[in-house]
Amino acid sequence: MLPFNLGITGSIGMGKTQTAKFFFQEGIPVWDADKTVHKLYKKGEDGYNAIKNFSNLYVNTYEVDRKKILEESLKQRDLLSKIESKIHPLLKKNRNEFIDKNKHHPIIAFDIPLLFETGERGWLDGVLVVKTSPLEQERRVLKRGTMTKEQFQKINSKQINIEEKCQLADFIIETDLGLRHVKTEVKKIIQIILKTNVKN
Repeated sequence: MLPFNLGITGSIGMGKTQTAKFFFQEGIPVWDADKTVHKLYKKGEDGYNAIKNFSNLYVNTYEVDRKKILEESLKQRDLLSKIESKIHPLLKKNRNEFIDKNKHHPIIAFDIPLLFETGERGWLDGVLVVKTSPLEQERRVLKRGTMTKEQFQKINSKQINIEEKCQLADFIIETDLGLRHVKTEVKKIIQIILKTNVKN
């Protein structure tokens, strides 16, 4: 039996990372797109070299300068898409290696923030969307202290509306109902997949 590839997505600040942790705690291997990007962005890694070749402006002595990219993206509309075009092939290679390494597991999960935005869901067997209210979303993001309200609104405006994402989802978890609720829903989803996954 082939693994069931489950995508976990939502919008910024909606609880993807915590939800993915619960899957991991249940023994499900989880590939984290953001963590993979962070690793690729370290000096000497393929992602760092790709961005450096694109422009010296966006790297420093240790890694790709994400803050600089975020600031410049407010001025240059197409900067993020240019950066992404350099990184996505490297991400895909890493992801495929992860799939191959975990092919004997019944379920593999993939924490991918921009799953719908990149239009790459054909290889997945199902998608879980995590959601929360707009007020709670903004509160969580600004609480991190990593971006301004303007930067948050800019990033959020580039993402597909959460209600539209929910219409495309196979599973939905509302994360503002508390961690206990999220954990219970994760366990339910695992059981549903295990019962229905009859891929050969």
